[in-house]
Amino acid sequence: MSIGDDTKDIHLSGGAGFDGFVDDGLGTIGIGGKAFAIGLQWRGFEDPTKGKPVEQARRAATGARADLFCLRHGVQFGLGSKGMDHRPGMASLAAFLADTIDGNWIGVFKVNEGGLYYVAAKDGAVLPGCDRFFNDEEAALAAFSDLAFVYEWNHIFAPEEWHEDAQEAKLEEILRARKPATKLRSVSSTGKITKYGITGLVVLGLGLGYQQYQDYLAEQAAVQAAILAAQSLTGRKPPPPPPPMPWEGVAQGIPALFACVDGILDAEIVIPGWKTETVSCRNEEVSLSLVRDGGTVNWIADTLNRDGFRPSINPNGDSAVVSWKLEKAPEYPKKQETDSLRKIRRYLYSHFEELFHDIAFSNGTRTEYYDTLNFAFSTSYYPTEFAGVLAEIPVFELSKVELDIMDMSWKIEGKIYEQLPLPQKING
Repeated sequence: MSIGDDTKDIHLSGGAGFDGFVDDGLGTIGIGGKAFAIGLQWRGFEDPTKGKPVEQARRAATGARADLFCLRHGVQFGLGSKGMDHRPGMASLAAFLADTIDGNWIGVFKVNEGGLYYVAAKDGAVLPGCDRFFNDEEAALAAFSDLAFVYEWNHIFAPEEWHEDAQEAKLEEILRARKPATKLRSVSSTGKITKYGITGLVVLGLGLGYQQYQDYLAEQAAVQAAILAAQSLTGRKPPPPPPPMPWEGVAQGIPALFACVDGILDAEIVIPGWKTETVSCRNEEVSLSLVRDGGTVNWIADTLNRDGFRPSINPNGDSAVVSWKLEKAPEYPKKQETDSLRKIRRYLYSHFEELFHDIAFSNGTRTEYYDTLNFAFSTSYYPTEFAGVLAEIPVFELSKVELDIMDMSWKIEGKIYEQLPLPQKING
């Protein structure tokens, strides 16, 4: 079964795209004698401190070499190009549908003989990469399937054989209820930072840095004065205190394990135009390892950014790493009793043997004050299932927790510490 057959009053036009946009060269759809813009590059607004919505949109348009933009106030903005036959005053079809249809929805609509328009919206926002035309039905089905079976949708507009909850609909019937509110406008100006504003920031930064440096000098002078006073009383240099132990200020192993697993399981791994290979956690930070699959870096931000959540995105060619910090876990205190590494190694080996799991060990850093032992194991179970075993280790640092999306296997790495007896004599 194909999508609606009554498409005689729908036509398409288009041209070259602009920076960062992947499309089939079609930028407008005519419905009932009215032209609508499609193929816009959709982005979410940044923190309000980054400027007013219109300023953010104009700044983004300049960076993408876009000629036009439109605002969906409080939600997002779209970028357009005259090279795609976009014109000032032209309404965005995706925005019109998002304003008209309630809830989360996805749709594929027939707009020309053999041509399909693919669009989706979630939480009121048009999803990046989901405002486009397809000549090929198989390509449209592939794009539709990438999202249709991942999220929960309130409405699915598509051929019934594409999805069990799909219903067929025509754009003319959906758009008949209201008039479009989101229209393209020209990029006529961009925000500027005055030289005085930049100078003020530089001066403020220098002032703070100078004060921190002065505090550091005062602290060092106090330490040196204490050393000289001790030397004058005893006639010799006092022995230096033992150095800080490496676990001081390190997140406790078990709370860090639960935080990492929760952070990984809560991560959004379905990003249009990108494939997630691994999700990992280390140093109380979750990271997604992504490989490009037809998308742009902007699609990552538009999918993940939301109120109060702005992950760091680091692209590198056709790959990218997205990361964000977790809440701080409780830390080990300065004075923390440890146990023999040899004893802990026997304990872990025995318990993992009973669990029919392999665990690997390797020697870590050893000094005259402490020794370390590295461990690693893989499992198809949630790593928190091993918390009862690991909780018997007095001090261990969680080095990494990683989930391989391909086979849903976990890898856990950690470091165990033992404090050694203080040397009998420390030469000054």
